[in-house]
Amino acid sequence: TIQTVSFLSYLQFGQDIPGPFLVVVPLSTVDNWIKEFRKWAPHMNVVLYIGNSTSRQIIREYEFGDGKHMKVNAVVSTFELVLKDKALLRNYR
Repeated sequence: TIQTVSFLSYLQFGQDIPGPFLVVVPLSTVDNWIKEFRKWAPHMNVVLYIGNSTSRQIIREYEFGDGKHMKVNAVVSTFELVLKDKALLRNYR
């Protein structure tokens, strides 16, 4: 977890690659991932992408920004939700 968070932080600041990065994790570890991002990369704008379809739609509308310029640096989600929303998520780069 910490190695991945550190690597994404390095990409953002060391290599000037701001993301967005999609971090796909098991549901049971989502809280830990968010905690580690806050601890080791507090400068990164990280969004937790879970919930029902309405919640995820609100996240896309208010947190992701337009399809060309995302507001977030990293999105943490689960494999199941990424598969459900793959058609919607592929619009963001």
